[in-house]
Amino acid sequence: MRVELDPLDARREDIPLLVRHLVLRAAKKSPEVGARFVTRVGGRTEARVEASLVAALLRRKLATNVRELDGLLYGAMSESPKDTLSVTEAMQDPPPPQPSRRPSVAPSLSAPEPTREEILACIEREKGNIRNTAAALGFPNRFALYRLMKRYGMDEKG
Repeated sequence: MRVELDPLDARREDIPLLVRHLVLRAAKKSPEVGARFVTRVGGRTEARVEASLVAALLRRKLATNVRELDGLLYGAMSESPKDTLSVTEAMQDPPPPQPSRRPSVAPSLSAPEPTREEILACIEREKGNIRNTAAALGFPNRFALYRLMKRYGMDEKG
């Protein structure tokens, strides 16, 4: 039976509970983590986590759900200077992506795709080397060329 859940970004209220659970799970695996970041309060075992850490996680987009959250917590366990988990640089919102300085090899969206005859001529020019043919035609990889060739009903020999 498979249980479908909304992504963690849609269930933000679960993040503090998951933080506690993941820290306690790590403490069971590692006595060092338990000694450093877990305490007994009354009859309960509690994780020592700064409120700012939970706030940072609540603001952050978690693309890979619990796995990413677990990874961020392990990073905090290794970087926290005290016996309480604190915010790390990795928990801050990632910077916006920088534009690549490398020219794109992919054909532009407005460029028409090569015809069957152009592909055949290029294969001949490149002496049958599909990787070089794909690069010469502006494809990002040979598999993109293979897909187009399949649409044209072609094999490597034409």
